[in-house]
Amino acid sequence: NCWSETPCEKSDSAFKLIGGYTLDKNFAIELNYFDLGGHHFSYAGNQVVSDFEIKSRALSIASLAHYSFTDKLGGFAKLGLARLKSDEKFALRSNNASIQNDSSRITFDGTHINLGVGLTYKISDQLSLRAELEQFRLSQHVARKSFQTMTVGAQFAF
Repeated sequence: NCWSETPCEKSDSAFKLIGGYTLDKNFAIELNYFDLGGHHFSYAGNQVVSDFEIKSRALSIASLAHYSFTDKLGGFAKLGLARLKSDEKFALRSNNASIQNDSSRITFDGTHINLGVGLTYKISDQLSLRAELEQFRLSQHVARKSFQTMTVGAQFAF
């Protein structure tokens, strides 16, 4: 979610760890830890370069509704709350002696809605593949209104 008029580097990787409890074949509860990665972008104009760096992470609890399409393929929808923390660094640089270099750091911390949909493919009774699209809806945030993530991974049941 970089500003459209600036070059933006969004190559940082994100990861997610999930722990959960299956209530029955259609419902589950999950606790998730996300490292949402970060991105860096700069804006150059009128003898000044502005650098922005944003790194975010979250902890969420969510309920899942699951539906089996076949014996192996299933889909799910997720609704939950996420505690999101975002650290934003800003630096202003200039070669002009009359313009002072400056930097600041802001931390945003708040609880937000977490929505998601996904598919699971059962390889065995204990092992499944999982693909998921998620969105964190942010109520008050300077740089963006939401985070979107796509994760692909393995799920182990015991």
